Amino acid sequence: MRAMGVLLAAGVLLSAACAGSASPATQSAPAASNAGAAGANAAAPQALMPVQAAFSAHAMSQSPLTIASEAGYFAAEGLDVSVIYIPGAAQTAAAMVAGELQFLTTGGIGIMRAKLGGSDLLLVGATKPFFAGSITAHPSITSAADLRGKRMAISNKGSNTDLMARSVLPRMGLIPDVDVTLIGAGGEPQAIQALIAGSVDASTNTPPNDERARNQGMNTLFDITAARIPYPATAIATSAATIAQRPELVERYLRAYGRAVHRYLTDKEYVLNLAVELLKSDDRTANEFAYEIERGHMQANLDIPMEAIQSTLDLIRAEDPRIGDARPEQFVDLRFVHKLQADGYFDRLVAEQPAR
Repeated sequence: MRAMGVLLAAGVLLSAACAGSASPATQSAPAASNAGAAGANAAAPQALMPVQAAFSAHAMSQSPLTIASEAGYFAAEGLDVSVIYIPGAAQTAAAMVAGELQFLTTGGIGIMRAKLGGSDLLLVGATKPFFAGSITAHPSITSAADLRGKRMAISNKGSNTDLMARSVLPRMGLIPDVDVTLIGAGGEPQAIQALIAGSVDASTNTPPNDERARNQGMNTLFDITAARIPYPATAIATSAATIAQRPELVERYLRAYGRAVHRYLTDKEYVLNLAVELLKSDDRTANEFAYEIERGHMQANLDIPMEAIQSTLDLIRAEDPRIGDARPEQFVDLRFVHKLQADGYFDRLVAEQPAR
């Protein structure tokens, strides 16, 4: 992936690159210029529009962003997209609030909390409207009762794994942070390492990390994928300012993203080749497992079910009842996705590129 880097603190994200210049969200693409010589008939090619985009997890579900970049789909839409990695939904949302990014691929809760805090961030599409993963535990823990009083690893506070734990533990008769202590490990690979090392008793993970845990002898306490709990687990976000100032940019970005999702759904080997770098793993079995799990969830039309937003509001309200009567519609702007649907764009992708 081009220009991928790890940014550990939202306060310093891209500040050097952006100092003294306007945010790419408000910059117009340079106009094509004439050759200038007498008798010249052709104009120079129009420059690509610079865009900064980020993803929040080394997860198979977030691979369409990599696909769109590596396969040239962004370039085909006239976009020069620099893709970076910022761990965690809260951190990616902070980067966008700071004006350093135009688009995010992340869990929806970070965007929704930022919106509740007064930002103008909005969800404009999604590819995964359900949680996927498992709660895995040390072999000595075989039931929810065994988990009481124990320690469970999550990647980071506010991450998908955190939300999964907080959503699932009550279904198991356990209260998060009371019956089970949630420990931020810094990332899913670190959570698995902590579980294997015995530093924690259980771990909440997305594919393929849950499969890696099972491959190390850990057992599944709760199959979160099978529960199909509504949540915008992998969503696309931007700001209201970007939507207002550059609506054509948002549409182009979503067109390329939709094309990448279709590639994911129809070209398994291509995706698995990219996954080695994206997932930081050459475990073909685990990566293929993750591919199939995410393929079963991935939405080709980028729509966001309102029940997924509502269930997230319910999770937030359980922690902070001060959010009041917030409604799902306040957190989304789906005009571009619905326009692409109405225009038959996603249907044409299927017709032009059948399954391989």
